[in-house]
Amino acid sequence: SRALVNDDEVYPVRGQIIRDKTNIKEMHLDQQISTLAYIVPRSNDMILGGVAQSNDWSLDSRIEDRDYILEKCTKLIPELKNAEIIEDMVGLRPGRSEVRLEKEILLGRPMIHNYGHGGSGVTLSWGCADDVVELANES
Repeated sequence: SRALVNDDEVYPVRGQIIRDKTNIKEMHLDQQISTLAYIVPRSNDMILGGVAQSNDWSLDSRIEDRDYILEKCTKLIPELKNAEIIEDMVGLRPGRSEVRLEKEILLGRPMIHNYGHGGSGVTLSWGCADDVVELANES
């Protein structure tokens, strides 16, 4: 969006997570901003997370981030200390001072902007999707 629609307010939010092999079946969350931690079981692995680092374009995994994630998650579930790590994963999410959710006419066609959620995309997805439908149905 920074380049496509010249939005200088967009910035990267770097996230790093760990894919882990374990047999824990329950999801665990610590949603405090300072200690954000999540443990999400899936069919063949488990996701341990995470970090959210604003204005960081790096796609390289960092051992200090891995150690930080493991420290937070093992406080929630001590058995994770000896779990087998499959891989570290890194990605960038679009952050913004506030979510951009609006309709704009570009080149004579409607475009609906819906970005800038940072690491809260899943949390905000249902409400934003409802707003996008309303905008799309406007004449």
